[in-house]
Amino acid sequence: GGKVSVPTTLNSQSVDRRRWEMLGVDEKLAANANAVGDAYLSLGCEMSFTCAPYLLPSAPRLGDQIMWGESNAVVYSNSVIGARTEKYADYFDICAAIVGLVPEIGVHLDSQRQPGIIIDTTKLIEKHILPSIVEDSSDDGTELESLFPLLGWTIGNLSSGKIPLILGMDLLPIVSGDNLKSFCA
Repeated sequence: GGKVSVPTTLNSQSVDRRRWEMLGVDEKLAANANAVGDAYLSLGCEMSFTCAPYLLPSAPRLGDQIMWGESNAVVYSNSVIGARTEKYADYFDICAAIVGLVPEIGVHLDSQRQPGIIIDTTKLIEKHILPSIVEDSSDDGTELESLFPLLGWTIGNLSSGKIPLILGMDLLPIVSGDNLKSFCA
């Protein structure tokens, strides 16, 4: 059989590999899901089973060419890390891992990583967010937890598939990794 030729993580599978029985999952469904996972492991994939591979020690770095299919991971890798991936369909990613290549298309190319829309959050943050942070000087960033998924959803809808350049976020005094994850989800 084949083997992956580059480090390869796995997205979460449809059934918890260890606790399927405790969760009341049908035995046949669990067996089939685990068989698929086992097949990937036999190809040499890392036993990760996560939809957030950017949190692993093996996370890609700025400029790395990768192939991911999980929506939040694709946005996070391109926006936060600066790695390069399109959102790929199942099985295309394992083919790329085996041959060790990604297609020379889309955001893998410098020419395709230019913003197509500018979204300025400056007034929103200055008028509505910063005053509430200043009022509570003991804030540890938890007050902003609902801001990031809301902004992510809104900017995603306003962008209509274009790459957004987002202005004004640098005004926020605290931006955690969890904030960025929820923005990208």
